[in-house]
Amino acid sequence: MSQVHVKRKRADWSDKNLGIFLKVRVEEVRAGNRPHIHFTRTGWANIQAKFNNATKLAYDYKKFKNKWDHLKVDWALWTKLNARESGLGWDATKRTVAASDEWWEAKIKDSLEVGKFRDEAKWKILGSMPSYDLKTQNKIITACMALHNFIRRNDRRWRRRK
Repeated sequence: MSQVHVKRKRADWSDKNLGIFLKVRVEEVRAGNRPHIHFTRTGWANIQAKFNNATKLAYDYKKFKNKWDHLKVDWALWTKLNARESGLGWDATKRTVAASDEWWEAKIKDSLEVGKFRDEAKWKILGSMPSYDLKTQNKIITACMALHNFIRRNDRRWRRRK
């Protein structure tokens, strides 16, 4: 018996759709549907329903999970790219780090994957961030993560039930 392979339609992750996806994820975290590091089934069902309703698309769990996994990888590369750097600027047109060609070549030589941030606006959503220098932005993000971890460790609602 032969199997029929159905080619899935690629997801449309435009800036608008990505913004909606991130917004509904935040809503579900605030609603308590991510008690630890993963969303509950209810959380994922709500994300799917809210996103699909807002965009008139019909994405399933796998599309959302794949997108989130790719965003995490890109974010790790982005933070690696900007780690311990000072004196860099922000190119509002390209929506990426404004640095010399030599700086970019050295970074790409160190890690080929970061090259994707050089010419394309990979993190377009960052274009709407307040105009803090990158060092300050990294400090803000680190502070938010530390606060999040502090709350998780000290708030009874975050503790696992035994």
